[in-house]
Amino acid sequence: MNSIVRHKTEEHLQLETLLNSLPLEPSQRNEIHEQFLKQSAGYYGETNTDHYLRYPHSSPPPSMTFGFLMEFSIFKWML
Repeated sequence: MNSIVRHKTEEHLQLETLLNSLPLEPSQRNEIHEQFLKQSAGYYGETNTDHYLRYPHSSPPPSMTFGFLMEFSIFKWML
């Protein structure tokens, strides 16, 4: 069975290193941290999707289902 190995992008690794090593002003840190979070979300989303494509009979955790999101969504209380 072939397995997909994903690696963090060069930008993701650079942002991670930058956040961990340089003392930054709060405004710079917030901007870099936001970019880092976007890169992290993309990476973990892809690895999570790979898992469910590789093991199609495993069900996703409740947090990934639309019903769960609607049950705990703030929009539910606004309707």
